[in-house]
Amino acid sequence: MRLLFSGWKANPRSVDLVHLLRRDLNLSLGKAKQLVDSIVARPVEVVEMPNETAARSLSERGIDIGLYAEPRGKRLYVTGCRPAEDRGALALFLSSHGGFAPDEAARIAERLTLPAPTSIEVSERQQAQRCSEAAEQLGFVCTVAE
Repeated sequence: MRLLFSGWKANPRSVDLVHLLRRDLNLSLGKAKQLVDSIVARPVEVVEMPNETAARSLSERGIDIGLYAEPRGKRLYVTGCRPAEDRGALALFLSSHGGFAPDEAARIAERLTLPAPTSIEVSERQQAQRCSEAAEQLGFVCTVAE
């Protein structure tokens, strides 16, 4: 089992995530801090939208597919994106809801799913699920993978 951290939502609670990783996964303070630093160091991707309404709409609809972004004017600041097995689905979403041409949507989808998520090995499924749910409540984008 692995926990995949691929960004954050609004107002992530980094200190609390360090405590969670130490408590639930028995990580040292240094290792927990290093992992949290790598999660929050992910670049924020800026997507230029046609207008403010499109930016707000894409931000609101994106949550349903695991795209977390904050609209500021006609710019969309993407802070997290769930690992996409099918970037095509994300590209289709960006094309249909964001008004991007298909080739431009594909390029944006590729940028949004890179770099690879920060990964933490976990021995038990229940432990991974519990930790993932807690991390989500703290404002992080976390997925359990086999």
